[in-house]
Amino acid sequence: MSAFWWVLLIGVVIIAGALYRRLSKWWRDYRAYIRAEQERDRRWREQEARIAHLTLTQARDEAYQVLQDRSVFRLVPRTKPLAEDVLRQLPEDVAELARQYERIELVGTESEDYGSDGLRYDQIAPSELSEGALKIGHVFPATDAFAEIVVRPRQQGICQVWWTLGEPTYYPSVFHWILASYYSWRIYELTQGGEN
Repeated sequence: MSAFWWVLLIGVVIIAGALYRRLSKWWRDYRAYIRAEQERDRRWREQEARIAHLTLTQARDEAYQVLQDRSVFRLVPRTKPLAEDVLRQLPEDVAELARQYERIELVGTESEDYGSDGLRYDQIAPSELSEGALKIGHVFPATDAFAEIVVRPRQQGICQVWWTLGEPTYYPSVFHWILASYYSWRIYELTQGGEN
């Protein structure tokens, strides 16, 4: 066999080895990603079930604790009183927070056009996605996953009404929504990149 064929054969072996190493790394990364997604889903289902079984008092107490985590929430205190006619339309738990805060923002979701995701008591308005409801916040604006956080006047509970993603997500109180948002964020952070 001539030198040319030997060089060609060695080149093919080197390229095949490099390709094998790349594909092996891609496959390991992909499997780690799938494991992280499965772990994230498992942890979320556990937290979701736990949150759903909390009483209003339990959810309220825990929500006030997690609101202190400045890596997840930015609390914007109320600078002027909210109009009484607006407060009378809100469920008592929502009104309790609206008296204290103009906004409860989720850190890391800032947008120049839409502000931050979260509760926006300074912008309470009729919902665009749920007739007869009041919008008290939003998540994922300007995306296909956009949702409004809404309440029905003088009715307990809040809903996250999705623009395109099917059925609304119901929460017994605003405190349950805060806990769901908090643990969703925490679980994502804990399992990001396949870490446990």
